[in-house]
Amino acid sequence: MNQELADHSFFPPEEVAEIKALACQLPAERGIPLSRFSITEIVREVISRAIAPSVSDSSISPMAT
Repeated sequence: MNQELADHSFFPPEEVAEIKALACQLPAERGIPLSRFSITEIVREVISRAIAPSVSDSSISPMAT
């Protein structure tokens, strides 16, 4: 199995798409003075936006790169 598919297999495709879109968004678009989001900040946003009920840095990292 492709490693990327294995990493994402527990996330429905809609959640993967939302997480990738969030990872590609510039923080300035949300009024945050950073050049880009860290993985921890993406995890926080995923949970606060209720994209997924719980996630870890290690599960988000492959999607955000």
